[in-house]
Amino acid sequence: MEPRSCGDIFSEKPGQAGLGDPIDVKADAVISPANSFGFTDGGIDAVYTFQFGDGLQQRRQDVIEREFGGELPVGLAVIVPTMNEDIPWCISAPTMRDPGDVADTVNAYLAFRAASASAMVAGTRAL
Repeated sequence: MEPRSCGDIFSEKPGQAGLGDPIDVKADAVISPANSFGFTDGGIDAVYTFQFGDGLQQRRQDVIEREFGGELPVGLAVIVPTMNEDIPWCISAPTMRDPGDVADTVNAYLAFRAASASAMVAGTRAL
């Protein structure tokens, strides 16, 4: 079988996928690949902080501190409110403990699996 691109795989599934700013959509939640300590000052997390405010990082870190002693391991996820009615939740599923190259690891898989499981438990329908 010839390899297919992600676009080919997802084009056969119901739902929306598109190019553009991930904040310009209405969804139940966004997924944040933040680090294990919940810092949101780089990459897509910086976009989320800009859109949802600095309180997002503090709410995330409060949950991580309370439930995990300050460090959310790769492979687990937490859900925190964004305080935005168009996208009310942020699922934080770290792909790395500290910033660094994780290209040759299973971290992205573990993070996505954790985010998907958290979304199902929370009853979110659109990510």
